[in-house]
Amino acid sequence: MVQYHALGLLYQIRRTDKHAIRKLIVKFSKADLRSPYAYCFLIRITANLINEEGEGTDNPMYDFIDSCLRHKNEMVIYEAASTIVSLKCVTPKELSSAVNVLQLFISSSKPVLRYAAVRTRNKVAIQYPAAVTACNVDLET
Repeated sequence: MVQYHALGLLYQIRRTDKHAIRKLIVKFSKADLRSPYAYCFLIRITANLINEEGEGTDNPMYDFIDSCLRHKNEMVIYEAASTIVSLKCVTPKELSSAVNVLQLFISSSKPVLRYAAVRTRNKVAIQYPAAVTACNVDLET
């Protein structure tokens, strides 16, 4: 929890300087954060910067979000998948890893994960219906 608050404070101090935020993201994405809340906040900061600058998905910041799909904490994994889905510059090919994670969450035994996955899957289906056809079978069963 301390890392989350420290990251939040650093972000608030530097939020007007995009270069400082970029350095903050690079520094903490390479560090081993113990707090899943800090990871989620870092994912959100990264997504905001990617959307504001209009960068494509071929940068190291997108790679950080993509690497969070393989994190050990479910909250971080869901946050990364949800963020990838909501990025403006993502293509259907790049959505496949997030859709695979959502498909695993749909078949989970935890109702919260299933609900969150279905909700996020709905966002994907509105823009890219072909990307979620594999999940339709899991939803119907």
